[in-house]
Amino acid sequence: MTQPSAPPPGGPATGTAYTPRDQYALARRCGYRYRGLALSGTPTPPDDTREMMRGHTVVLPVRPGLTLMLVDVLHFHDFSAEADMAPGLLTGLCLAAPVSGWAEGAGALSTPTGQGMTLTFGRPSVMTGCQPRGVRHQTVFAYATPDWLEENRLPAGPEFSGSGQVTARPWRPDAALWDRLNGLFPTAGAVAADSPFQRLHCEALTLDLICGGLAVPAASSGPPGPQARLQRVHDCLLADPGRDHSLSALAREAGISVSVLKARYRDTFGETVFQTLRRARLELARSLLRDGGDIARVAAQVGYDHVSNFTTAYRRRFGTPPRRDIG
Repeated sequence: MTQPSAPPPGGPATGTAYTPRDQYALARRCGYRYRGLALSGTPTPPDDTREMMRGHTVVLPVRPGLTLMLVDVLHFHDFSAEADMAPGLLTGLCLAAPVSGWAEGAGALSTPTGQGMTLTFGRPSVMTGCQPRGVRHQTVFAYATPDWLEENRLPAGPEFSGSGQVTARPWRPDAALWDRLNGLFPTAGAVAADSPFQRLHCEALTLDLICGGLAVPAASSGPPGPQARLQRVHDCLLADPGRDHSLSALAREAGISVSVLKARYRDTFGETVFQTLRRARLELARSLLRDGGDIARVAAQVGYDHVSNFTTAYRRRFGTPPRRDIG
């Protein structure tokens, strides 16, 4: 595997080269299975050996039923994936560059830099994700099986009591946890070294990450800050993507000006307001089509006035026309 002669902007690509075949193998070690990968909108077979990214990905089994995952990579293509997720708890933190996706039962997801996301899967579920080319992504995840959560009496909620629920909850780390997790990345390539002290250190950080992801945030009695106002806009888009949203109405909802909304939203979430809306609409459309929805009806449900515009956007997003996803 060789590094591309002209890597995209976003910083030097260093470390190990990874192919789609490597990515499929990594997924199996993390407890999930890819249904498919796409590079720049083109579906990629499991045996593809093209270089797709470079950097470090570390999968460390901390205890039986508990796994730590570190990702520090630069993508050479727009990357999207769809995976089958096993029941359990997945909590992670974006240290550099936002992450977006969709989870069956929870809807569209978006995690900005500096924020965490906790997903609880009470049943086998489908999850998608995407990351743009030329951006360096640093994320840390912990995955816990239902047996490990039960054994340690952790409050993962009712999701493992037979209800089969899937939930998603954003969270924000305190400064101490942020600094400790950030400290892993200068030596990410050596984290998996067979050192008892290194493994104890990673085990402690994994437990802290799990606790941070499960902690209930304290209530605030003061007025919402800038981050909370932007989050309100983001939540409004994901809650009702088929609505005819406008920047002026969203800005009024958040109590900020349109210019502030446009400038700060992209800095916070890594995409514009209408990129979030388009992504949420298309993820919802994909789910509705797989449930047997009619293309024209689904297009209208998610806010498209013309089927041709919907079809073009859908193909650009997923690399296939809508008719191929009808259940």
